[in-house]
Amino acid sequence: MRKTELLAPAGSRESFLGGLAAGADAFYLAGQKFGARAYADNFTEEELVRTIREACPGLLLHASTQLSVTSPESVRLLKKMGICRVVPARELSLRELEQLRREEEIEIEAFIHGAMCYCY
Repeated sequence: MRKTELLAPAGSRESFLGGLAAGADAFYLAGQKFGARAYADNFTEEELVRTIREACPGLLLHASTQLSVTSPESVRLLKKMGICRVVPARELSLRELEQLRREEEIEIEAFIHGAMCYCY
């Protein structure tokens, strides 16, 4: 049986440190110009590109569902950028998710429900 991963939001440095202190295994975050949470502080480009990479050189990067990944070509590009897990577009069927995984060797994470899903 696999260990459950505690994934926490990190809309700011303070919330990141709070989640870390609380034992979070992973975080989701966004840049100031990119993200679904308009009122979160979010990280500056400098914090995302330089600070996080310097502080955590082995950090595993996941691509958000907000990128709307729907094709093997998109997955290939993200892999070249150092992404190890993709959260594809929410509207993909199970068959389409299987095809992505079959064509590109990468971890796939899929949402089964959520507020954004109802918006679509």
